Amino acid sequence: MDLYLHGLYKKEDVTPYMHVFSQHIPEFLEKLNKKNLSIRYFSTSSLEKKNHNQVRLFFSGTTMEGGSKEKSVVYDIMEFEN
Repeated sequence: MDLYLHGLYKKEDVTPYMHVFSQHIPEFLEKLNKKNLSIRYFSTSSLEKKNHNQVRLFFSGTTMEGGSKEKSVVYDIMEFEN
């Protein structure tokens, strides 16, 4: 059942995320359940946290946050990662 068929959204307003959640996630959950797995194993929260930390480091090194460090922001991010 497509989101745009019921008048909730116009076809051009449906994002790829909305499409996946409405059309494919139920199928994925069913397949995982048959294999005694859970969607929790496929969380991207650690990647989101990593991105958050990198963005925080980047903007702390720009002039918006009073930058002017001796080392570049990219160096700070790579140092944090290592």
